[in-house]
Amino acid sequence: MRTPTRIFIFTTLLCVSAATAFAQGADAAGYKAVVKKSEARFTMPVPARDKWKWRMKESRERAREYAFDVKVVNEGQTYTFGFFLWKNPNSSEGSGGLSSLLAAGQKNLFAHTSAGLNTIVRDVDVVVTSDHGRVVITVKGGRNVARLFSGRPAEVTFETQTPDEPLTSQTVPVVYEN
Repeated sequence: MRTPTRIFIFTTLLCVSAATAFAQGADAAGYKAVVKKSEARFTMPVPARDKWKWRMKESRERAREYAFDVKVVNEGQTYTFGFFLWKNPNSSEGSGGLSSLLAAGQKNLFAHTSAGLNTIVRDVDVVVTSDHGRVVITVKGGRNVARLFSGRPAEVTFETQTPDEPLTSQTVPVVYEN
């Protein structure tokens, strides 16, 4: 086989491999969005830290220090869900591993209103855990999954906010397994 043919075949295989990874809802950086009928699961990398610190003295009161969340637009309604931690007045500083940080904050689903406000959607089971340096956000229950994905949106946007790094976002395709 001649060299140009080999290069063409290699390049084609490389493109097919990349397209397959993209279609499976994961990119090279470790983001993944998988939706089933009764559970939606989102995996995202987070900055590497030996020790996480929160509600720090230098943070402004009522400031949001951390957010590991997912944003989706379903049938015209925008939702954000995941982990959030604000520095409340008179709160104590905390530190520890990623699991300790996640235990210290809140896990919610917010609906964006036409007035530009975010309102908490009650009675939604949002679970946030850590798994080998990644955050896993899970929405459980068929009714909750339908609220967010009944229109089968093609993509979601992950957002990461930490006190010492700029807000980052990554848009990822959604894989539907139902």
